Amino acid sequence: MRFFQKIIAEIFAYIDSVAFAWPGYIGNKLRVLVVSARIKKMDPKCYIEKGCQFRGLHNISFGSEVSIGCRSIFFADKGSITIGNKTFFNVNCNVNASVGGNIFIGNHCLIGTNAVIHSSNHNFDDLDTLIMKQKHTSADIHIEDNVWIGANAIILPGVRIGEGAVIAAGAVVNKDVEKNTVVGGVPARFIKNR
Repeated sequence: MRFFQKIIAEIFAYIDSVAFAWPGYIGNKLRVLVVSARIKKMDPKCYIEKGCQFRGLHNISFGSEVSIGCRSIFFADKGSITIGNKTFFNVNCNVNASVGGNIFIGNHCLIGTNAVIHSSNHNFDDLDTLIMKQKHTSADIHIEDNVWIGANAIILPGVRIGEGAVIAAGAVVNKDVEKNTVVGGVPARFIKNR
């Protein structure tokens, strides 16, 4: 029985490799078909560019008309990822709830190139144990509607970003961001109200 399961897994892996490498309109339709067959929820009007990776599809849901740029990853092995309607991810976005925690992204959000949204972090308090052997700490991330996250920004666990907020390019967000404010820097600090 295991032999046949491995063969079936290999067939699906081959189908995925073809679908995620195929360019253009047909490639998008193949990718949406392959992902929507296994994902928790996905509207057929979503757009997925080539080279994207998904893990834990049963814990991921996309609203209507979500657009995902090429080489973006969505991992939700032990956590969950919920995306609202008409949210746009540019290329190389990394949305990761693989170790735990839940990520909620609202409607009409813009996520810039190379943005990282992680719901967990490594522990490092025990000096007698290698960091890679220590457990993770997870916390939910809430990104409300109409948020713009600039290129190369990093959103850390436990953060809530209020509606209409703007996160400057390269910012590291480690605490909550108020509604309709602009923040930037490392760590991110208040710049101005919109």
